Amino acid sequence: IGLPRRTTTVLEGESLLNDATALVSLRTAVAAAGLAAHGAGHAGDVTTLSVVLDFARAVAGGLIVGWLVFVAVGVVRRHLTETAADTALSFAVPFLAYVPAEKVHGSGVLAVVTAGLLLAHKAPVLQSASSRLSERINWASITFLLENAVFLLIGLQMKTIIARVEDSDLTLGRGVAVGL
Repeated sequence: IGLPRRTTTVLEGESLLNDATALVSLRTAVAAAGLAAHGAGHAGDVTTLSVVLDFARAVAGGLIVGWLVFVAVGVVRRHLTETAADTALSFAVPFLAYVPAEKVHGSGVLAVVTAGLLLAHKAPVLQSASSRLSERINWASITFLLENAVFLLIGLQMKTIIARVEDSDLTLGRGVAVGL
C-alpha cells in the first residue's frame, strides 16, 4: 500500500513481538508456579523479585542474542554472492538465534523474532535483489506447507476431540452439560 519500509517493518513485527513477549511471560509464570508448587527450599523461595528478574533475563538475553545473530549474519551476507547460499543461510538463522539464547536462559523466541525483524529491515542493504526474491519465495512455500500441515493435523484429531467432549462430564456454568 506504499507505506515507508520502516513503518511496514514495525507493523509486521508488532504481532511477532507480542507473541514472543506472551511466551516469555508464560515461561516465567510456569517456572514460578513450578518452583512454588515443589518448594524451592528456604533460601530459594519464589519472590516477586525473582520472577521479575527471570523475566528480565529472558527478555534481555533474547534481545541481545538476536542482535548478535543479526550482526553476524549481516557480515556474512555482505560477502555472499550466491543466491542459493544466501537462502540457505536464511533457513539457519532461526536456529542460530534460538539455540544460543536458550543456552544463556534467554528467550529463544524473542531472539529469533529480533534477528528476523532486523534482517528483514536491512535486507535491501545486505542482500541482492535476486537473493531477496529467492528467499521470499522459499519462505512463502515453507510457510504454506507448515500452516497446512498444522491444520491437517488438527483436522485429523477433530473426530477424537469431539468424541471425548461428548463422553465427558464437562458442564458450562450452572450444570449445563456440554454435548454436541
